[in-house]
Amino acid sequence: SLLITPVQNATKLQEETLEQGRDSKIALISLDGMLANGKEGGMLGLSPGENPLSLFTQQLQLAEKDPKVKAVVLRINSPGGTVTCSDTIYEQITRFRKSTHKPVVASFQEVAASGAYYLACASDRIVAQPTSVVGSVGVIFYTFNIEGTLNKIGARSEALKSGPLKDMGSPFRAATPQDKAVMQGMIDEYYARFLAIVNENRKSISPESMKMIGDGRVFSGRQAKELGMVDELGLLDDA
Repeated sequence: SLLITPVQNATKLQEETLEQGRDSKIALISLDGMLANGKEGGMLGLSPGENPLSLFTQQLQLAEKDPKVKAVVLRINSPGGTVTCSDTIYEQITRFRKSTHKPVVASFQEVAASGAYYLACASDRIVAQPTSVVGSVGVIFYTFNIEGTLNKIGARSEALKSGPLKDMGSPFRAATPQDKAVMQGMIDEYYARFLAIVNENRKSISPESMKMIGDGRVFSGRQAKELGMVDELGLLDDA
């Protein structure tokens, strides 16, 4: 028989030497998968895993306090995530650079899209592989409606609410024009901030290219280099 007991991982962060060199160090911090301020599912979904934002914050703080760390490389392989998590990491990188004057270089792996590209704009330089998937500049909000399905099986949902928009986005009813207007307003606000961050940090992007970049499409790393979205092409070692 095999007994599996889910437990919280209380292990403290430990530095791992990847390559021996001089006394000075380059800190390598990874940003993988979906970015959200919440614990990921652990094994079999029984035990929650690490919080990506919390882990990144701790790693960046260690790099800030260590005088031997002369620079930071962000190894990014992520399709993006929530607006707030992406924006928080962006602000942390920006403050880290201002307070420490240590350069930060982003290294794109397979994917650096949406929120992952958002936060990478805070770095000093961006290095992408020629085949990296880059871009998806924009904001999206998903909702779905199962009201028709419930009607077919004779089920009905009723919501007692304090205001007409309290159940906005509910899958149990169709979105009203007022629902859509409110949600679209939030999306437009977040999108405007995204574009402002790209424009502020990526001066190499021309206004003509920005129109194409801002429609939400993705590009190869080579195309992103031609458009000014990244600074150079290369591998993690080059970064």
